[in-house]
Amino acid sequence: MCNGMIESISKAFWAHTSATKRSFLLLLFLIVVSTGQGSGCVRPYMVQNSWVNLTETNRGSFPVGTVLQYSCDPGYLPDGPNILTCTAVGRWSSEPPRCIRSGACLPLSKPDNGGYTCHPSPCRLFAHGTVIEFFCNEGFMLSGDYNYLTCQDGEWDGPMEISCVSQGCIRPSMVQHGSANLTDSNRSLFPVGTVLHYGCDPGYLPAGPTSLTCTKLGDWSSEPPRCIRSDVCQPPYQPKNGSYTCHPSPCKRFSHGTVIQYFCDDGYILKGDYKFITCQYGKWDTVMPVSCVIEQGCRRPSMVQHGSANLTDTSRSFFPVGTALQYTCNPGYLLDGPRTVTCTTLGHWSSESPRCIHSDVCQRPYQPENGGFTCHPFPCQRLSHGTVIEYFCNEGYILKGDYKYLTCQYGEWDSQMKLSCIMKQGDDKKMDFS
Repeated sequence: MCNGMIESISKAFWAHTSATKRSFLLLLFLIVVSTGQGSGCVRPYMVQNSWVNLTETNRGSFPVGTVLQYSCDPGYLPDGPNILTCTAVGRWSSEPPRCIRSGACLPLSKPDNGGYTCHPSPCRLFAHGTVIEFFCNEGFMLSGDYNYLTCQDGEWDGPMEISCVSQGCIRPSMVQHGSANLTDSNRSLFPVGTVLHYGCDPGYLPAGPTSLTCTKLGDWSSEPPRCIRSDVCQPPYQPKNGSYTCHPSPCKRFSHGTVIQYFCDDGYILKGDYKFITCQYGKWDTVMPVSCVIEQGCRRPSMVQHGSANLTDTSRSFFPVGTALQYTCNPGYLLDGPRTVTCTTLGHWSSESPRCIHSDVCQRPYQPENGGFTCHPFPCQRLSHGTVIEYFCNEGYILKGDYKYLTCQYGEWDSQMKLSCIMKQGDDKKMDFS
């Protein structure tokens, strides 16, 4: 387009104009050309090991006045101007800089309650070979794997995993009408992580947290609690193998007038002068502890394989004198020993538990209503191994089920399906008609 304009101007006007007019026309032409070329700048080339403030990464051209600012990655320094501006002539103010390798490391952040020194000092340019040494303020100590870090070709030789932790907490103030688990009463400094548990005297309740922890900053997690006067009693002593109930129930707040009643687990009886204690203005009326001792009786007998006993309480481990247990065996098994054992006054059972031994005799089978069965061989006396029973129904009924025959196999029937006798449909209609 520009060549066409030049050609047309030169042919039509150049030969017939004066020198002044020629100069004016040339200036006008340059203005037009410069206006057309100054619409913007093309995208500059990428710079390795750097980044630039390009908000639109896919943009191909930039308007006049656009400013690009280049930054080099850690361990690199710019070689050339790092700020470029798009000029009116459609060109950037300079070429983008290069990012060349540098031996200097980036400054490190100082740990809380501490800092670091440099070798060589002072800490200005962290050049290759610079060693920094961490330190902590008074009352704090270093915690971490690296006390020293070295700058190696623009990078530190280890991670920044240094912290300054407190050396401990000073002794907290005393709590009136209360105490803490201080085993060393003369100690004035406690290491980080120490936990103090506070408790109040009888008739007093804690106001505030009852556990304090020494933090890394050398402070306790909170102030010690106060112990304020209360009519509520502390939870009472609970005996081993026993417990207590409250009146009024439930056992939530042991306020003035609350009465507790002790009891013992099965097989144990109370030993002590007081079965009941009462809360009187924040204190129990007696501090004599009760205990639960073993009651005279028998311990739970061993289980009988292939059998069971009349144990209604399956979790009971102790049985009083006079308890009688009756044993039965599973189908296909017979008792070998006494069927009933009794707990004697000596604390022993009257005999050992019986055994259930395998038998080839089956239990008598289920007999359907309005029907019965016959045995092969006949009669149905001892249903031993190999006995076959055949079900039948009374007149007017028919069998319902998949099995008409059952066979005794080593003390057990070969099927547990129960048959039934149902009324024939024809007989049912006759009954309805009559």
